Amino acid sequence: LMSVKQHTSGFMNHIHYRISHMPPPKVPNWFMEEITSISRFVAKIRAKVSRDYHTREIAYRTRSEIGIRLCSQLLKLSLSLAVVLDKKTLDKEILDITRAIASHTSRGFNFEIVQSIAECIEHGGVGLDKSQLSKKLDLVETAISKRLEDLRIVGLVSRVEIPNTSGARGRHRHVWKINDEYLSLWKSLNEESRS
Repeated sequence: LMSVKQHTSGFMNHIHYRISHMPPPKVPNWFMEEITSISRFVAKIRAKVSRDYHTREIAYRTRSEIGIRLCSQLLKLSLSLAVVLDKKTLDKEILDITRAIASHTSRGFNFEIVQSIAECIEHGGVGLDKSQLSKKLDLVETAISKRLEDLRIVGLVSRVEIPNTSGARGRHRHVWKINDEYLSLWKSLNEESRS
């Protein structure tokens, strides 16, 4: 046990020395742009729609955080990683770690819904309807409907009507898609998983 304490103390002293005597790691412009994009997406996906407990009506206009606080936190994390990993400039390795952490902070039903729609779009689809999402995520359609409506309110997704061109009688199909701006931000957040 004493050896673990000594090693930990030695490591902390080393880090403290480096912080005190070395210049801070450089932050390239491309790195800052990536962190900003990731922050904007995570802020949107974590936004909550406040509803009246009895009527389920929206209590007030929903606004997601703009991502500045999150961006600042992710940048601090990245700089700390650079110090620990002995890097003079923030690089792809640090960005990948930071992306993974940002992704894990946004996990939940909303994330799973957006992930399912994004995967569909990446494979050439237009989007998914409530029934498809319900089956894919093993959730009841009413739960999916509420989440989709909340995601629509914050501007992350929209509902698109697909005309019935089958020749058979029937209604048009309504699918949910990620709005273009956020689809590119989604790709930025999940880039490390594809590299």
